[in-house]
Amino acid sequence: MARHDALDEPMAGVPAPRVSSGPILLSSTTTISRISWRQLGWLAIAAAGVGFALYLYLFPYRQLTNALEGSSRELRQERSDGHELAADRDRLKATVDKVEASEREKAAAAAKNRELLEAMAAQLKPPLQELGVKLSIEDGHMLVSLSPDKAIDRNGIDVSGEGNAALKILAGAMKRNGTMARIKAPFGAAPAPKQLRSLFATVGEVAAVRAARVMSALESAGVAPDHLTIVGGSENAAKDAPKPPPPARGSRRNRRAQAAAAASPGNERLDIEVEPG
Repeated sequence: MARHDALDEPMAGVPAPRVSSGPILLSSTTTISRISWRQLGWLAIAAAGVGFALYLYLFPYRQLTNALEGSSRELRQERSDGHELAADRDRLKATVDKVEASEREKAAAAAKNRELLEAMAAQLKPPLQELGVKLSIEDGHMLVSLSPDKAIDRNGIDVSGEGNAALKILAGAMKRNGTMARIKAPFGAAPAPKQLRSLFATVGEVAAVRAARVMSALESAGVAPDHLTIVGGSENAAKDAPKPPPPARGSRRNRRAQAAAAASPGNERLDIEVEPG
């Protein structure tokens, strides 16, 4: 016993180790739990703040991006429309320029043709007026109007000597200027003159034959056949044509003129339209 006590004595001065108790361990766990929840709370608040910031950043950004894309599309469409409008304007301008150029060319050609016809008329009037031929410029052509009592023979069909002389003068001017002629043959259903009823039924037939005789006379004077044509005319124009005054009686020439005028269908003049070739 004494030995055991001796061994136990030194141990008596040594403080006994402190052992953790149950309540102390529970307090430590509670503190850690409180810290964890507080951190989670701050993290949640931080996450909410970041989310709200992202929302504030991304939502206006998306709206701005959409607005920019819409504006870009509108600008591209406007640019495309502008190119199309410019192309249409250029095409329209080119068309207008062509039309204006064509109109200027037509006006210049018409003025040139009128000058040509006026020069021809000035040259032809002195000799043709003596043969009873009238000249006028109208609608881009020169109208040569022959009096039937001088241009038609006594038989009422063929061209007389005076008519041939006038047609030769006209043919010479046509050859020099390269013009073309349309010989008018008025239509008409009225009966032919009494002198010609054995050959023709209507005045239209008589006018057609006379036009053919005039064409033949111009061809004989040297005018190319492809520069001569016969065209029909309205019957009203023949009726409205002024009638020549009756010639005086007594001379042989006047008697021949009376016979030609009596055989003339409606006493209309023989009209020839001359125009540049």
